[in-house]
Amino acid sequence: KVSDDNEHDVQIARSYDGNPWETLQPLLLPVDCQQDPCVVTIPSHASVSAIHYIIRDYNPPVKTDDQSFAKLLLQATYGPTQESLHEAKSLGSAEAWVRDQIDKPASLHRAHYRQRTNGYIKTDIKHHGVRLACERGSRWNRHAFNRWRDIGKTIVEVPTGSGSYYLKVDGIARTEVSASARPSVQHGIPSSYVICRKDPDQDEVRMSDFHYDSSTGQYGTLLVAADSNSCSMPVPIEMPSVQFSNPVHAFGSQVPSVLLMNIDGSSNVLESKLLDQIQAPSTCANFKMIWPNFVQDSAS
Repeated sequence: KVSDDNEHDVQIARSYDGNPWETLQPLLLPVDCQQDPCVVTIPSHASVSAIHYIIRDYNPPVKTDDQSFAKLLLQATYGPTQESLHEAKSLGSAEAWVRDQIDKPASLHRAHYRQRTNGYIKTDIKHHGVRLACERGSRWNRHAFNRWRDIGKTIVEVPTGSGSYYLKVDGIARTEVSASARPSVQHGIPSSYVICRKDPDQDEVRMSDFHYDSSTGQYGTLLVAADSNSCSMPVPIEMPSVQFSNPVHAFGSQVPSVLLMNIDGSSNVLESKLLDQIQAPSTCANFKMIWPNFVQDSAS
C-alpha cells in the first residue's frame, strides 16, 4: 500500500517459502485463503485522495552452502567455527548433521568443567571434594599463597640453616627464598607479617592468583602488613613461587613425584597445571589429605 501522504510502503501481508499469508501491523487486514487465490478486502479510504496497492514479488538470492550451514550452526549450536562449518558441509544436509550429532558421544558440561577446575573447600576434609589431590586431573598451582584461604594468616620467615629462609604459614613451609629476597629485607617490614585483603573499592591493587604471567611479563602481587590493624595500608610484594632446594628438610619426607600437564585453551589460566600421572615409586599414599599439598613435577 502506498499513499500520497506517505513516502514509504506499508506492508499489509507477507508469504515466504510457500507458507500461508500473514497479516501485518499496522493495518491488520484479514487475508482469506479459503479459496485460491487468497483474497484481501481493501477498505474504501474515502477520505484519502490517492492510494495505490502493489503486489511485489521478491525472490531472495540463493544462499551459498557456507551461508546455509552457518545459519544451521547459529540455530543449533553456540555458533559456527571454520572447523564445524567444514564438518557440516561435508555431511551434505541439515538432517545428516542432526543425525551425526545424535550419534556422537555426549559432551557433558560437567565433565568438561571438572577436568579444568577444582573448587575451593573451606574445611580440611578428605571426602566430598571435587577431586582428590592424587587423582588425575587435580589442579596444581605455582604460586605459594592462596588469595582466599590465606587471608588473615601470618607469614613467618624461618632460617633453613643453609643461608636461605622458609616462608611458613601455620608452621608449614610454603616456599624457600634467599636471604636477600626476603620480603622483610626488600620492603623494610618485620620478619613476621599478615596477609591482607584490600578493599577493591578503595584501591586497584589486588592480590593475584599467579606468580608470573609470561605473556605480559607481570609478576603477581601479595598484600601484607605488619599486623591485621595495618591492613588498611598494606604493602604489595611479589607473589612468591613454590620452590625448595631440599624438600625432605622442608617437610620431613620426600614429596610425591608426578608428571603435570599444561591446561590448554584458556589464556586466563596462568601457571596452573593438571596432574597427569604419579611417577614411581610415589603412590597416592604419599599425598597429604589436607591442604596445603606439594608435589615435584618430574617434567620441570
